[in-house]
Amino acid sequence: MPREIRDALDIILAKFPLTDEDLTQLAEIERTARIGQLLFDAREAAGLTRGALARRVGVRASVIEDVEENDYQGDALDILERAANALNLRIDLMLVPIDTAQRPTRRVA
Repeated sequence: MPREIRDALDIILAKFPLTDEDLTQLAEIERTARIGQLLFDAREAAGLTRGALARRVGVRASVIEDVEENDYQGDALDILERAANALNLRIDLMLVPIDTAQRPTRRVA
């Protein structure tokens, strides 16, 4: 029985094979998107604008914006660490099992 298509990503994956490099890039995009969301949530919880947080971190407001928008070309985790320090927060790291049912897989053509 064919599996049910859940969303747009499933449609794309059904039509186009993914290489190992594609999967690596998707994992990096997911990681930086999570970092951006954490930065946004922390900034909003502190009631700060991007500019105000940027001044505390010692970067331009555009850097904060780029990290939050998943468009930063540098080390987003470094910016998150610096922001956490400026906001008197700590980063709590965890290792969790990969939910293979929710992740794209390499497709053999």
